[in-house]
Amino acid sequence: MMIKRILTGIFLYAIGIVVIILFVPSDTAGFIISIVATGLLLTVFIMHEVYKKYFTEIISPSSAALQYTDHPVSGLHKISQKPFLFGLEKKIISGDELYFDTASLYAVNKTRKAAVFGLHEITELKRTSIRINNNRIWQIKIMHENQETIIKFAHNFSLSNRNFLNFYTLLKEINPGAVQSEWNLWKM
Repeated sequence: MMIKRILTGIFLYAIGIVVIILFVPSDTAGFIISIVATGLLLTVFIMHEVYKKYFTEIISPSSAALQYTDHPVSGLHKISQKPFLFGLEKKIISGDELYFDTASLYAVNKTRKAAVFGLHEITELKRTSIRINNNRIWQIKIMHENQETIIKFAHNFSLSNRNFLNFYTLLKEINPGAVQSEWNLWKM
């Protein structure tokens, strides 16, 4: 489908160039401006089509459909952090901070309200190929009330903070089929 749209754009570009050559005098500045403008339009069009095809899958789905309730986060273990990428990280990772305890995963929004999921509801935990500032982005898929929710996040594992490793180990014990990526300190 993308190839058809790009070929159609190239065809329209060729027609535009022919029209410019036939009707705009070649010794004027308008001729060069018209040629350059149509070339730029074609370039923007092709870049837009390639972006739609290959990069929209990394954009994190919105968590607006989650049902948040008042739930205290004290005593919970935080497993996510916000990497910095000049605002673009908001398009890649979910806006929620993730916490866990021995039975549940909590997605806490900016207003400090939490969406609660049982660890048995997690269908997938995997490492993605996306990195932001040397932090690997992880993805959790949750089947909650017959609806799949995808949460992408950057873990907060460090030598002094082992919360993400504890979550990984606990999830592997409770729901071993959900863990899709093997733990490796070098591939974090």
